[in-house]
Amino acid sequence: MGNRSTNIKGRVLNKLKLYGISSSEITDEELYAELKSAQDIIISEVNFTKEISITIQTHADSYSIQKVASVKAAEIPESWRYEFNIIPNKEFIDKINSQYITVTQPIIGTIYDNQLRIYPKPTAEFNGDVLKLIVHLNSSEIKINENTEPVIPEYFDKAIELYAISQFLIGNPRAQLLNEFYQEIKRLRPIPHRASNNNLQRPRVL
Repeated sequence: MGNRSTNIKGRVLNKLKLYGISSSEITDEELYAELKSAQDIIISEVNFTKEISITIQTHADSYSIQKVASVKAAEIPESWRYEFNIIPNKEFIDKINSQYITVTQPIIGTIYDNQLRIYPKPTAEFNGDVLKLIVHLNSSEIKINENTEPVIPEYFDKAIELYAISQFLIGNPRAQLLNEFYQEIKRLRPIPHRASNNNLQRPRVL
């Protein structure tokens, strides 16, 4: 049977045969790279969200945060006394350069260059606290291969296949399949979140 990734790969290769393209002409690496590209486009088009957790460390004001387009909402620990707001980078820099803040709990943050920056630096009082963020993703975090399945729900598999097939074609067939790819995304976009084995979800009201 194979897993989801190898099943998609098999269907793509079978359909490419109809266009006269043999599986021997395509490497696994090439094909899986196109599946990943399709997934990234779908994520950016559908505006998926994901919850991530940031463990606060004493005096640490920067935390790695990959593939995040923007932050939808932040959930602070119950013990924090003040709100925490994510703001644009320029506004963040202006605030930390122009204001003297006496509190030691982080109260503002920004996303820049795959980093979450927070201000002010947390003291030992907040060490180990967990800040939860609901973020919009701009691409997937991992590669797709025979051992790693797509992170988006399975009902997007047809769209993934359409995109992957199109990338090995030229001319009108390529253009037609790309059009079908975007139409499939458009068709699926209004569908409510369905349960799946991944932690990606549709945008929600918090």
